[in-house]
Amino acid sequence: MLPDSIRVNGVAISSQSIAAESQNHPASNPQDAQKAAIRALVVRELLLQEAYRLDLIPDPVSD
Repeated sequence: MLPDSIRVNGVAISSQSIAAESQNHPASNPQDAQKAAIRALVVRELLLQEAYRLDLIPDPVSD
């Protein structure tokens, strides 16, 4: 069962985001896929927060 949300330094990650990310993590059972998804989303959020703290602003992608 998914939590309603998880928080990373006050930023909520919704159960809908976890469910969507779980699709990218093949596992032998849904719980393992959810754990992998939560881990990936937490790491992503921590990286985004650190980039913001360091004032790193990505250049726009152009073709």
